[in-house]
Amino acid sequence: MRKLYIILTLIISFSLSAHAQWLWDRNKMEKIKIDIKSLAYSNAYKSLIRQADKALSGGTYSVTYKKSVAPSGSKHDYVSLSRYWWPNPDKNDRMPYIFKDGQSNPELNEYDRNLLGTMCGAVNTLALAYFYSNDERYAAKAIELVRTWFLDEKTK
Repeated sequence: MRKLYIILTLIISFSLSAHAQWLWDRNKMEKIKIDIKSLAYSNAYKSLIRQADKALSGGTYSVTYKKSVAPSGSKHDYVSLSRYWWPNPDKNDRMPYIFKDGQSNPELNEYDRNLLGTMCGAVNTLALAYFYSNDERYAAKAIELVRTWFLDEKTK
């Protein structure tokens, strides 16, 4: 298990070196961590920990949990639909799909796109909570989520 904590720490460290967003700016994060209990950061920190605690008590996510099966016939295959394209109600085979600008296809919930987004959001929250709190429960849950989605033979 110690190896997994090291791997998660390396992932976080690597991510922190990428300046894609201020949230993952290592220098800024280190400064915030030193001052995490201050008036400037305490409410945000408490909110982060509440969200992370909710993720701790949540389940895991997997491509095999989808309601429908991929066209390949395997639940292990990732399926993502175009968000604004809907089944054609005027055709028995529902083809071709029709474009509905700004309206998300409800079938998205039957496949993997939304579930992957939820999992990634939870991992992000847990990784940040681990970084700021040093509470290994958050790292362990993030590892569990990543392992379930990508590595476990039954659920990857």
